[in-house]
Amino acid sequence: MQKYTSTFKIKILVYALISMCTLMALQATVTVNVSVDGPGSISKTSATPFITMSSIYTQSELMTAVPTGTAVFSHWEISSSELKYWTGNSTATVISLYATVDGISYDLTAVFENASVNVSVISQSSAGIPVGDPVPTHGVNAIHLGTVLNAGVRSPYPANTGIRYSCSGFIGTGDFLPVGPNTNTTVTITQASTITWYWDTQYQLKC
Repeated sequence: MQKYTSTFKIKILVYALISMCTLMALQATVTVNVSVDGPGSISKTSATPFITMSSIYTQSELMTAVPTGTAVFSHWEISSSELKYWTGNSTATVISLYATVDGISYDLTAVFENASVNVSVISQSSAGIPVGDPVPTHGVNAIHLGTVLNAGVRSPYPANTGIRYSCSGFIGTGDFLPVGPNTNTTVTITQASTITWYWDTQYQLKC
């Protein structure tokens, strides 16, 4: 009987210690410092630049990534895998968080970038054969608005033995000039645009 009583007291003590540890965990605080990278801001309930959670499993306030102007929200960056999403995910505009380890300060960053538009590049001979290694490359390229774009080609461009291509200029739409005689041009991208490089075929003369 005495042995049973001792065991019972030990169990009570263990339960009490567990309860105290749980209470300490619930009383711990987790600080999340928030910041932005790029043209945008974070909208949340409080006006403070950080969020404090009173428990490691308590949901934080809702946070909304708000782009500025023509920018778009890209993703959230979290400084530690111990800070997790309660609602949303890394690419969701609206999120809340919880922490799995207490007593730690975490960093949360909302990343924004300028919206993109399509810049189409065509580089071909008079026969419609693709020629050269233009910059940007052949086809459709997604370019961020506001980008200062240096477009160009290398001329002359070698082909088969005894044949090369010489760029005769370009025609453009959007931000590019309608007609240009050069092998390079610089523009600031503000809209969807197209540039077409034209080439003359040149043949080597043999004596």
